[in-house]
Amino acid sequence: MKKSMIGMGALAVTVVLLICAVGTANAGCIGEITGIDYGCGDTVIESCLFTENLNCSTKYGLIIGADGITIDGNGRTITGPAEYVTSEGVHNKGYNNVTVKNLKIKGFRFGIYFMDATNCSIANNTISYDVGSGIWLFGSSDSNITSNEVNYGKDGHGILLSNGANGNWVRDNTLMTINGMGICVHEANENDFYHNIVCENARGDVVVESGVENTGDNNTCDSATNYNDATSARGVCTYSCAACLCPDGTLYGKCSSNKPKYCDAGTSTLIDDCLRCGCPTGYECDNTTGKCYATQKCADGMAYGECSSDKPKYCDNGTGTLIDACLRCGCPSGYTCDIALGSCYATNCGCVADRNPSKIFGCGDTVTESCTFNCDLNCPIGHGLIIGADSITIDGRGYVLNGVEPGTCGGLGVQRSGIYNVGHDNVTIKNLGIENFCNGIYLRGDENIGDIVDNNIVSNCEIHHNGNDAEATATHGIKLKYVSRSTISDNWIHHNRGGGDSCEGGGNGIFLYAGDYNLIFNNTVCDNTKAGIFTKMKPRYNNISYNEVKRNGQGGIILRCKCCNSFSIEHNLAAGNKGPGIYVGGPDNTLRFNTVTDNKNGSIYKNDASVANGIRISREAYNTTLISNDVTGDDERDIYVREGLAAKGYNNTFQTHLNYEDSVSLTGEGIEEVEGKRMVVWEEIIKEVKQGIELPPVKVTPLMATLIVIIALAFILYGYLRKRT
Repeated sequence: MKKSMIGMGALAVTVVLLICAVGTANAGCIGEITGIDYGCGDTVIESCLFTENLNCSTKYGLIIGADGITIDGNGRTITGPAEYVTSEGVHNKGYNNVTVKNLKIKGFRFGIYFMDATNCSIANNTISYDVGSGIWLFGSSDSNITSNEVNYGKDGHGILLSNGANGNWVRDNTLMTINGMGICVHEANENDFYHNIVCENARGDVVVESGVENTGDNNTCDSATNYNDATSARGVCTYSCAACLCPDGTLYGKCSSNKPKYCDAGTSTLIDDCLRCGCPTGYECDNTTGKCYATQKCADGMAYGECSSDKPKYCDNGTGTLIDACLRCGCPSGYTCDIALGSCYATNCGCVADRNPSKIFGCGDTVTESCTFNCDLNCPIGHGLIIGADSITIDGRGYVLNGVEPGTCGGLGVQRSGIYNVGHDNVTIKNLGIENFCNGIYLRGDENIGDIVDNNIVSNCEIHHNGNDAEATATHGIKLKYVSRSTISDNWIHHNRGGGDSCEGGGNGIFLYAGDYNLIFNNTVCDNTKAGIFTKMKPRYNNISYNEVKRNGQGGIILRCKCCNSFSIEHNLAAGNKGPGIYVGGPDNTLRFNTVTDNKNGSIYKNDASVANGIRISREAYNTTLISNDVTGDDERDIYVREGLAAKGYNNTFQTHLNYEDSVSLTGEGIEEVEGKRMVVWEEIIKEVKQGIELPPVKVTPLMATLIVIIALAFILYGYLRKRT
């Protein structure tokens, strides 16, 4: 009975934890059962609800990974990169009874792609796509496509049914691709089309290329090939697109050529909507009223509040004159900004080319050869320096590269960086202070063309006070994207800020996105808005060692992705962070000789990677190894292992734990039992007994067993003698 009660207590604790996770998570698409925040490129294995927009640089937005699940967009938007030839907002290969609804999808080549799936539902989504299709069913049958809007495509199809996509029900959709084809049927049969508006499609509204018994009625279109509605007297669709026009001939839901007029489908009238439709040249948008007003200009034709092409001139809207404002508008090449006066002056300040001292690289310049700083360099707009060649060194010589003010830094695009390197290998950046940019240093490869940045070194730099937290950002102290075999060492990275709580949200000290065999060594990473060191998107075989990671806002060292694998995390100090000291989300990682202490609750990020454990083993972190770590004094359990995972280890020091015990050491001579240095105090044991949790096992020695037997025999003898007397 006691064991069953203990089991019930453990089950209750598990259920409560799951409920809490679901209740507090607020990023991406939140799992209905586990509370996992599914993000860009993740495989979804349960129904989930969007709680924020997702901006993806991955090939797939979300990947369906189970039958019978629902993706509820909740009116949110998932935006993708069109540069992938086959990028897809939602990808489903072979899973049945799947629903995708209430989601806005844009920027992908294909909005929703279902292959070899049956009995699915795609409903109430709004899609704009690139050159593929808004919705494509390939060999997928007996599904409902209802109440969706496909409002733009560069080519392709609004809805494509192909290769055995039979028996599908397509109704109440609005398909206006502008450049593509509205509905296309290719080698598909017995599909039904009812009450769809299919207009303004340059390659045809309804086109049946091949297939039989594709029928329907009460649709609106102006052209059809091998198709007509059952009751149509026109030989195409029942209704003409002219029935869906405003008085000036603009189609419902479209902008008029007379900006800022918009054809409102609800009232069949033209309304002012400059946010949607823009303004004529010489006019600006009033965001409140939707109307346009005449733009005022300075003498050179520049609009009020804009920088002139004649740097550093700025069209001042207070005086209507051009004034010097180099902090806002920058300086011409070879000139430096006088921050106090706002003017520019000729200077020999910058990064001096080692081989040709007459060449000096200044703000915004592309560096094509090794150079050494000779001054502090202030760069109020744009990037500081842009790497333009392989095998060069930038030596700061102790000087500072200053962005003056970071700016808004919003969105997931390329924000201004102190040093920006796209695709160049064997680059060294050393001995430099970088502050007040959006990213301190941004090293960026390109997976699409297979151009991974290799063998870069960032050493002995102070990178601080970059980014801001006014809105969601994707900026960090050092940002590494598709970077491999590189070394980040001996840097001081602190007080970098960022906003947003997605996995790519800004404010990490060091951010690693993909990339293998990197060494992050002997850095001090502290007081950053988000994590000290944060990794995601399937990085492998990286070494994080001898770093001090302290007082960061979402943990110390965070292996966030469930595919962050085969890391060595050794000899680090992770202390005083809000959230976990070390978080492991992926498999086959080894943690050795780390000191993890005094990590606190209070992180503003409310997800699984924000709980103040010392070491938190979660998500899919199978086969984690813990050796000789000192983990004490954390607000939550010092070592936490998610139920269902199996972590192994020995010689660890810890006070509190869940689902973990030190066990054995594998030696060259076989298996040797090792006593863990787990320090369980009596108060904690009593507390755990009250909670219905099993007590730690006690190891019985031969001497102890003998004493127990003798005591038991003594009690038996005493009872026997007493009975006789």
